[in-house]
Amino acid sequence: MLVRNLAPLEDSSVIIFYFPLICLPSALVLGWRDFIMPIGCEWLILLGVGVFTQVGQWGLTKGLALYKAGTVVAFSYVQVPLAAMLGLLFFNESLSVTSILGGSLIILGAWINTKDKT
Repeated sequence: MLVRNLAPLEDSSVIIFYFPLICLPSALVLGWRDFIMPIGCEWLILLGVGVFTQVGQWGLTKGLALYKAGTVVAFSYVQVPLAAMLGLLFFNESLSVTSILGGSLIILGAWINTKDKT
């Protein structure tokens, strides 16, 4: 709701900038003891995570500025089954029956949300 209220007052790039502005110092304070220096291709993976995070944040911010917050936020749950599929494809993770069922319900809910309400 805060993003939706800020959208007419601030440019989306300003709103998006506040996310890393808060998260980076928080991560440094809370995670400095567990930090492991990336090596080799891990830098590319981190770069990809950063780029796609910013693209996703931009899309979510634009969506919240243009549409009802409830509709947009409902679609943000689709990231859970997408992350599970990426883990399956790139990291050979296995999916439990409950993960598959839950992901299917999330995707079904998003699909139902797109239907015209008459």
